[in-house]
Amino acid sequence: MNYEMEELLPIVAELADKYTSKESTSIPYETAQMLMGAVIYCIREYWRDEESKAGIIAADGGNLPDARLAYEKGYELVLKKTRLAKALYDEIIADFEDYGCRNYSDTIRLGMPQFFLRYDARFSPQDHLLTLDYPCMGGLIQESGVDLIFEYLKKIREEQRILETFEPEEVREILEEACPEYEELFFDNICEAVLRRSGE
Repeated sequence: MNYEMEELLPIVAELADKYTSKESTSIPYETAQMLMGAVIYCIREYWRDEESKAGIIAADGGNLPDARLAYEKGYELVLKKTRLAKALYDEIIADFEDYGCRNYSDTIRLGMPQFFLRYDARFSPQDHLLTLDYPCMGGLIQESGVDLIFEYLKKIREEQRILETFEPEEVREILEEACPEYEELFFDNICEAVLRRSGE
């Protein structure tokens, strides 16, 4: 992804017009930074998608697409990934078990719906909005925006599938042994705690 600033600035300017509804010719520096981040995020999304990239390059005789096309296609991919993440969340929440752990419940039941309500794929796709206080299996995910949320939800689904192989009461007992007040104070990953204990 080697685009010159001169190729990106017109896209940012168009976004700024949309952002202000053409009511202002100037925006604060922070807003300009946010919009540049949005353009870069969408272009990066395009370049990460091999199928999309290969098709466009082949159609254009092997030439790399210009920044505007990469941005527009990347934006479409961000919207698609947001829909996929929402479908994944709906699948998870249908029979989600929090085992009485408030941190787990709050992150998945309360926090995650806020992402889908407030996510701004047009002006701030790089922002994932949530602190994701419940740590997923395997530690931190080095992503941002909807990429982070989608990867996080995939790990939560995997975690739920593993935990389903145990009786709920068994999971609760293990968590209580690890932290007697786990319902309010357990801030580690439930699945890792259960797997550690079952491996002993």
